[in-house]
Amino acid sequence: AADDAAEIAFVEEAPEAEDEELEAEADMVTLAPEPVVLRCVYGSRNVTAKRKASGTPAAVPATVTLKAWDPKMPYLDALKTVPIREAYSVYLAQREQHANAPAFYLDCAGWFFSKDEPELAERILTNLAEFKLNDVVLWRTMGWRLREAKRYPLAIHCFRKALQLRGEEPRAYRDLALILAESAKQRLKQGYDAEAVAHLEEALQHWMKATFEVFPRKSGRSSNDLQVAIISLEELNGLLSWISHHAWGDAQQPKLPTLDPVYHRDLPVQLRITMSWDADQTDIDLHVLEPSGEEAYYRHRRTSTGGFVSEDVTTGYGPEVYLKKTAEPGTYKILTNYYSSHQTTLTGATTVSVTFYTNWGLEDEAVRITTIRLDKPKEKHLLGEITF
Repeated sequence: AADDAAEIAFVEEAPEAEDEELEAEADMVTLAPEPVVLRCVYGSRNVTAKRKASGTPAAVPATVTLKAWDPKMPYLDALKTVPIREAYSVYLAQREQHANAPAFYLDCAGWFFSKDEPELAERILTNLAEFKLNDVVLWRTMGWRLREAKRYPLAIHCFRKALQLRGEEPRAYRDLALILAESAKQRLKQGYDAEAVAHLEEALQHWMKATFEVFPRKSGRSSNDLQVAIISLEELNGLLSWISHHAWGDAQQPKLPTLDPVYHRDLPVQLRITMSWDADQTDIDLHVLEPSGEEAYYRHRRTSTGGFVSEDVTTGYGPEVYLKKTAEPGTYKILTNYYSSHQTTLTGATTVSVTFYTNWGLEDEAVRITTIRLDKPKEKHLLGEITF
């Protein structure tokens, strides 16, 4: 994302007209699928390798403010009118009328999570599994809600189930890697934990697979699958950076995968935003309004101060990513634009999960997550603000 970033492209031989679409402008690498393996191409018209020294940015304090999301449903209004000790009884009464609507369970679980009632929230949320046991969208949506509430054990179970159902998609490996790494980092901040170290090792292997393996199933355009590989490599490097900065002392560190140095970058950044959604054939755009007033989005992917937005995903599930290696003082506004959708999901509206990272890849990395549902195309929604 910064001007001093190293860029290396890994591409298949393609007509010149396609070069611009396949070119990665991220803080590391571009990958593109070939029939069997990925190869590094040097000195061709398709690739430019620029290696410049890049210092690690220092950790900086930041304030993250998430915009409260209220779906404005009558069953939530009913919950709000009673003391918390009576709320579960009200939920049961409302369920008589809304039992067949998955969104009802998502909304009610979110409300109970917000009231610091995680056990009740989990009990409500897991009703979704009874709708269609093999619906990967429901398992992912449950996983996102649980991740937002930091209920990691059950969230990991949900993403393992999603991987079991969609092992032919790179996204399933990336999703599980994210939750394993995030859970492990939280546990390791409390002290050494052998299971957490094992989860880091598993996450690294899943990101390796999502990055380098050629998968038979395609999600939307072929470039969407390329995008997952690029972001997975970015996140693989982010975890390697976190491991290198973590204070291990004499404790056993995770076993690292064998990674060709050409793919490796020390990649901490002060600001990173990621956005994914649960409906295929859907176009949801990430927008970031920087303190200067300059807006980063799919038509203006690089800002004058080094902000970067990844390739526009128009027919898949995302992810879209914003990176800023060094954040300027001021407030960054994070927005999403629900551009269009050609698919109906079991949960009705499209569920969007947005993750806010500050000091990503450093020891004091901080994570905030919000999950919302969107059902009105052509609308921008303010998700939150980050002030440095």
